Amino acid sequence: MEILKTDTLILGGGVAGYVAAIRLGQKGVDTVLVEKQAVGGTCLNRGCIPSKAFISSARKYLAVKNAAVFGITGGENVGIDMAAIQSHKNTVVKKLTQGIEQLLKSYKVKVVKSEGRFTSTNTLEITSENIVVEFKTALISTGSEPVRIPGIVVDGKHIMESDHILDIDYIPESITVLGGGVIGIELGQFFSAIGSKVTVIEAMDQILPGIDEKATRLLGKTLKKMGITVLTSTKLTSATVVDSRVNYTYSGPKGDGEGSSSILLVTVGRKPSLKGSGLNALGLDENARFIEVDDHCRTKVPGVFAAGDVCGGILLAHRASHMAEVAAENIMGGDAVFNPIAIPAVCYSMPEIATTGLDPKQAAEKGIAFKVGTFPYAANGRALAGGDTEGFIQIVSNEETGVIIGAQIVSPEGSELLTELHLAVEKQMKVTDIAHTIHAHPTLSEAIMEAAMSISGGAIHIPGERKK
Repeated sequence: MEILKTDTLILGGGVAGYVAAIRLGQKGVDTVLVEKQAVGGTCLNRGCIPSKAFISSARKYLAVKNAAVFGITGGENVGIDMAAIQSHKNTVVKKLTQGIEQLLKSYKVKVVKSEGRFTSTNTLEITSENIVVEFKTALISTGSEPVRIPGIVVDGKHIMESDHILDIDYIPESITVLGGGVIGIELGQFFSAIGSKVTVIEAMDQILPGIDEKATRLLGKTLKKMGITVLTSTKLTSATVVDSRVNYTYSGPKGDGEGSSSILLVTVGRKPSLKGSGLNALGLDENARFIEVDDHCRTKVPGVFAAGDVCGGILLAHRASHMAEVAAENIMGGDAVFNPIAIPAVCYSMPEIATTGLDPKQAAEKGIAFKVGTFPYAANGRALAGGDTEGFIQIVSNEETGVIIGAQIVSPEGSELLTELHLAVEKQMKVTDIAHTIHAHPTLSEAIMEAAMSISGGAIHIPGERKK
């Protein structure tokens, strides 16, 4: 068996793994990256990027279909080519994957595409390649996997998870989405937009649990307009495949019910992926819910670090990449800390919902005295010109200090608008800092300034009370 010696071994080539590998490679650290599938992990290959390619196709389709109001005719004849959508998605994924591979190669990171299993505190065995890697330090970044529901058998054909549906090459007649979280809403809207009949079943009392209720109510109205049926406070009780259809039963506030669809899409969340990596041999517990780390991304085992979804908490790619940078710095003897005030989050729905920090309900639960400033996109010139008036900017500030502690955005471009407000939360800026900053006109970002002004002294473009 070949012995491969290295300074740092990284198990898992998703966002956390490849980011750490690139950073270590840049600094000249001898690094081996072991990944059983394609580099980029779930996000690049089977999640964030493929789904955004799908959603981009749907948005462009709807824009053309509804273009008559802008003086563009012929939109009624527009159609969907699912094979072409898949081709576009695959091209995007391939380009990004190849780009990462080239970056790793340029920094002399050795990539081994195989499964790896720790056999001691300084060795990892790659059985299929007949290799044992001896390392001085290790980073575990094995990511996450879909949560499975007992009694629901995922066959990849009729009962699917997101991995499967992102490779679909036809438009299903109907889809029932189990789980009204981010993944379920995004994919549900995509398939509704291109012609599928969609039903969403969510166990909690609202879609996008944990997200500001004002934002989810507005999105709920959009789902209704699209013809999507949403069943909240409802649990699936059975699902069976009969004659190429999925027949299911459920229990909700109005009693028991049943339904049938071409596909049942299971999107009830993800969990850290620990099993099968030999963590016990390393001195960790592979039966734990996640790997515990301190704010330096160190585990309890000396010389062993972890980053990304495998650490539990908020399972988002941008969190994983920042954890990876912290871990890499500390592997090299640094003293970097991962301790953000907030993690930005986006649901790429139509319209998008983007959030950071606390919403009003969360601020109240923490006992914080707060103020809320809101500005609707119905009063924004750029939004009106573009026909995208659904949505608003909402800013939450500490009543005593004026510091911005959270923000919520509902807008077709919410994801691109969020960074200004996330920076404000992270750097503990005051509402006056934004209210007194000149924003270009006409832009969607002006609504951020107006929302801040509504707290600090009164927005210009919405009615208010005159002081006496």
